[in-house]
Amino acid sequence: MIAVGMAAATITGGSGVFDNAGFWAKATSTAGNAARFSAAGAFTRFNLLPKLVVRLRTNSAITNTRILVGLNESFAGVDTDTPSLTTQRGIYVRYSTAAGDGGWVVQTVDGSGRTVSATILAIAASTVYVITITTISTSSINVDINGTTVNVTANIISGVNLGYEALVRDLAAATQSLELESVYLSSL
Repeated sequence: MIAVGMAAATITGGSGVFDNAGFWAKATSTAGNAARFSAAGAFTRFNLLPKLVVRLRTNSAITNTRILVGLNESFAGVDTDTPSLTTQRGIYVRYSTAAGDGGWVVQTVDGSGRTVSATILAIAASTVYVITITTISTSSINVDINGTTVNVTANIISGVNLGYEALVRDLAAATQSLELESVYLSSL
């Protein structure tokens, strides 16, 4: 896994594995637990117009699963479908069977509310996704998932330090994994 321009990610509950495509870092959750890739510390702020690009591969089964990828102020503290308005502000690309998501959705959380988009793209097992979150301005963010782009303008956070996170949680007594090939975060 590559983390560009920052400290390498912490892998909690996972290990590095090799496959035919090269190096993929793998985080595995079991029996209702979460596994995550995260970078602790304040790497950027939304007013610096950050861009986050994550290339990941989903597990061979995506039932009873929550996947979150995004920029947040809590630095690896988000593991819920309804993040706190005061301590878990940020922008997330999410898939959660507990929330009834029909595929990938975008969730934004600021101090006054949270907004969840309609489904952007269907999700499939054992599939590679390139998720790009690009801040256009302090009130506009583009989210692209494998070439499908939406613009988000509601509940955009500003003025706080941000880190990144990619999380998978098993929502039943099974095993889920998330594999990351690369993480890229840039700012002005």
